[in-house]
Amino acid sequence: MDLAFGDWELRGDPPELLRAGRRVHAEPRVLDLMAALAARPGRIVSKEELRRTVWRGAVVSDWAIARAVKELRRVTGDSGASQAVVETVRGRGYRFVAPLRHEPGRGSDFVGRDGEDALALEIELGEARIRAHRIDEGRDRLAAAALRARDLGRPIDLARAALAYAGLEEVPFLDAKRVALLEMALEALPTDDSLLRARVLGRLAQALQFSEDVERRDRLAGEALAMARRIGMPDAVCDALRAVHYAIWAADNLDARLAVSEEQLSLALQLNDPHRIHDARMDRVADLLEAGSLDLLRREIAAHGRRIERSPHLLHAWHHAHYQGLLCLLDGRLEDSEAAAERGRELG
Repeated sequence: MDLAFGDWELRGDPPELLRAGRRVHAEPRVLDLMAALAARPGRIVSKEELRRTVWRGAVVSDWAIARAVKELRRVTGDSGASQAVVETVRGRGYRFVAPLRHEPGRGSDFVGRDGEDALALEIELGEARIRAHRIDEGRDRLAAAALRARDLGRPIDLARAALAYAGLEEVPFLDAKRVALLEMALEALPTDDSLLRARVLGRLAQALQFSEDVERRDRLAGEALAMARRIGMPDAVCDALRAVHYAIWAADNLDARLAVSEEQLSLALQLNDPHRIHDARMDRVADLLEAGSLDLLRREIAAHGRRIERSPHLLHAWHHAHYQGLLCLLDGRLEDSEAAAERGRELG
């Protein structure tokens, strides 16, 4: 059976791995593992099933299976942090999550159905439009892709489209379409623990920030964080904490938000992820300003500036200019505050 996903193809028996038509070396066992997982896209494959199908019933330790999965990820450019090809479902097994594509003319045994390659492309185009700040056009594409994924019975693509549509930014109103797409994705996904389900739960809780159903919002936020902790991936926990922070944001829970943003920043620093660190510091700065903790606020803004000096980033620098303007205002230095605002305007 031939398989294809992204730039990769797995062909023949015994299988060989190709990228953009060129053969890529990989251990035979790793190729067998890839074929076994990709033949069951979106389904959790237990370690026992892998022992039967890949190791032919041999006595194999969990460590050996985990090592083969790690090697599969290395070969395909995946990682335990991103899990874009193979997802670890803690306590259950592994799941192939990369969208399989259909290749015209490859024969009826090629995994995939007509339209799936177009669906993956439509999601990518929608994401690209949003990155290019063509927001309405991108969201129209993503909403249509989400409905198409639902009709094709592809929950992973549905969730991907819904998450891209929802975005990470704070929306200061209840966006009914955003909520509807995330609810559709949540209903379609398997109920067992997964990174994707945890992210959909968290994003839905965030989208319900201005909902009157506070109990449901808080329950979804709690489920997202609990699932991320069970999965045990620091990046998943960090993302869930950010969703929780936005979901629960209200004037009467500052202490809870301070605890959340503190843990969020600590995890982001451990991951050394510049974007997660920036997002966590944004939340932390807002909380510290609200709390009147000015010494800690200055410390966080100074740390933000040092990181930008080491790793320049336009958006992060824009935020930092405004943080500097904020400090100038707090000190009563109005001209310096105007100069900082001008620096921000020049950055865009």
